[in-house]
Amino acid sequence: KHKWARVNRLMFEKKIGVLAVGETHLSAEKTEEINTNLVFKARMHVLSSTDPNEPNKKGIAIALNKQLTNVEGVKTWRLIPGRAILVQIPWHGKLTLTILAVYAPAESMTANRLFWEELYRIWMTEGNLPVPDMFLGDTNIVEEPIDRLPHRADDTGAVYAFTRFKRLLGMKDGWRATNPDEKAYTYIHTTGDSMSRIDRINVSEDCFRTCRNWDI
Repeated sequence: KHKWARVNRLMFEKKIGVLAVGETHLSAEKTEEINTNLVFKARMHVLSSTDPNEPNKKGIAIALNKQLTNVEGVKTWRLIPGRAILVQIPWHGKLTLTILAVYAPAESMTANRLFWEELYRIWMTEGNLPVPDMFLGDTNIVEEPIDRLPHRADDTGAVYAFTRFKRLLGMKDGWRATNPDEKAYTYIHTTGDSMSRIDRINVSEDCFRTCRNWDI
């Protein structure tokens, strides 16, 4: 509850319309509890995906600010339980905003590779899925050594699977495209001896043209 109280306050104070949250551990019952909470329900609506086999691990959610976004008519696809959720939000007029939020496996590069391969397979075989305007979250992988400190390359198979999926959707790394040579990191290892930029927002070309103020 304390976590979601902070999320609720953050969305209000920063005027955030849509927020992706990882490591949520939200069952359907807990999600409903948040959405019916007297304090939260006036301002926030949460769409979540959890793995029923491991409800206390993983978990990905998208929180919508009711004061800034339309929560009526939102379509949701829980693609990989606890790992990937796709939402399509009615935006302005007849426009929609489609967002894929991910929390990729960190336990091994093999698991990470299989995750991106599964998402690729889903999009190649499911004919009714909309193409996202953006996909974002904790990818637990970097494409270039510059995004790790100390610099090192990640597993080539996992990087290829991630890049192939990103290209399938026609996406680009918005922050990196804006800051091609800059070094900045989103995750600091608990030992303090390494950092990485594994959390990122990838956007379509159309979306990128209207995005501003990329920051880490």
